[in-house]
Amino acid sequence: MFSNKLAIATMNYIAKTITILGIAPLLSLLSSAVYAESPQTIIPQTTSEIMAREGEAQKYLGAINSAQLTYYLEHSRFATKIEDLGIDMPSGSNTYQYHILEEGEEIRKIIITAKANDSSVKSYTSAIFLFSIGESRKAIAGICETIKPSIYPPMMPIAPPYPSIGVLCPDESHAIVEFDRKVTF
Repeated sequence: MFSNKLAIATMNYIAKTITILGIAPLLSLLSSAVYAESPQTIIPQTTSEIMAREGEAQKYLGAINSAQLTYYLEHSRFATKIEDLGIDMPSGSNTYQYHILEEGEEIRKIIITAKANDSSVKSYTSAIFLFSIGESRKAIAGICETIKPSIYPPMMPIAPPYPSIGVLCPDESHAIVEFDRKVTF
């Protein structure tokens, strides 16, 4: 039977070998195991469990962005409360707290955050920016994800210089392109 130190040393050796070979996904799976006091007990927090929790935030922010675009089309302004959007979702869960951040009287953008309640998952900030193009308007929506797990959402995303590209994410974050939305109205 392995001792706790031997198990940790073995895991470190495997992790270094995997890093050298460039097999990063396996490294994250190995490094996410949490050791309890007993040498025989390993409490896994698997990559798939973490991804499922992060997927919750991505799904909810995508739904909020879509609902905000619909709300804007109907009311010529963005909703300032999740409850106003008419979608069935919590303002928080065991994993995340969701907030709409008002930008004063600014009606050309809205920011929504998903702040992680624990440091094992990533946090998110989504934004919707409006552009006037001739007589029409275009809305660009996107979600930024912290590069590493964090209880702090990314700083405010930056409006793209042209409406043909997506939301620009600040340092220490990146865009989740499958949630990019471009709507002309």
